[in-house]
Amino acid sequence: MKDIRVLLPIALLILGSIYSKDHIRKIEFKEWDVTKEEREEINLNAEKVLADKECVGCLLKSVDFSSETLQNVNLKNANLVFAVFDDAFLQKANLMGSDLEGASFSDTKLQNAKLAGANLRYASLVGTNFSEADLRNVNMKQASVHSVNFNNANLENVDFSDAEMGYCNFDGARLKGVKWSTIRTDGGAGLNLTGAIDLAKSNLKNAFLSYSDLTGVSLPKVNLRGADLSHVLLTNADLQGANLQDAILTYADLTGANLREANFKGAILTDVIGADFTGAIR
Repeated sequence: MKDIRVLLPIALLILGSIYSKDHIRKIEFKEWDVTKEEREEINLNAEKVLADKECVGCLLKSVDFSSETLQNVNLKNANLVFAVFDDAFLQKANLMGSDLEGASFSDTKLQNAKLAGANLRYASLVGTNFSEADLRNVNMKQASVHSVNFNNANLENVDFSDAEMGYCNFDGARLKGVKWSTIRTDGGAGLNLTGAIDLAKSNLKNAFLSYSDLTGVSLPKVNLRGADLSHVLLTNADLQGANLQDAILTYADLTGANLREANFKGAILTDVIGADFTGAIR
C-alpha cells in the first residue's frame, strides 16, 4: 500500500492531464512537451477554440481535438505541435502558417482548408482528406503520408523530402515546384499521379516513386536522374527529352511511351515492359 501511495502522484504527474469545462473533452499533455506554466494558457486557448472557433497565433501544443467539429475554425499561425485532430471536421479551416510538427491527422476532413506555409514536418497523415485544400509551401519533410486524398489541391512548392508515402491520390492536384527527393513508398503502395497538373515542373531528381501510377503523364525534358521508377506504370507517358540517367526502371511498364531523345545512360532497365527505345539515348 505504501508503494502505491508513493507511485500514484508520480503517475499523475507524468500523465499531466487536466480538465476544462464539462462540455470540453479532457485535454492531455505529454509531460516532456508542455511545461507547468504553459498548461493553463493552453487550456484557456482550447476552450476558446471550441467556443469561438478562433484562436489566431495561440499556444495549443499537444491538445487533443479528436472528433471535434471545427469547420471554418481560424487557427492561423498557431502553435499546434503534437496536436491531435484524428477524425476531426476541419473543412475550410484556416491553418495558414501554423506549426503542426508531429501533429496527427488520421481520417481528418480538411476539404477546402487553408494551410499555406504551415509546418507539417513529422506529421502523421493517414486517410486525411485535403481535397481542394491550399497547401502551397507546406513543409511535409519526414511526414507519414498514407491513403491521403489530394484531389484538386494546390501543392505548389510542397516539400515531401524523406516523407513516407503510399496510396495517395493526386488527381487534379497542382504540383509545380514540389520536392519529391528521397521520399519512400511502401512496397506495392505507390502514388496515383495520373491527372496531376504541372508534375513536369516539380523536382523529381532522385525521387522514389516505385509502384506509382504515371499513366499518360506528360514529362518532356523532366529531370528524373537517379529516380526509382521500378514497377511504375508509365504507359502512354510523354518522356521525350527526359533525363533518366542512373534511374531504376526495373519492371516499369513503358508501353506506348514516347521515349525519343530521352537519356537512359546508366539506367537500370532490367525486365522493362513494352519500351520502344527508338530515338532514345542509351
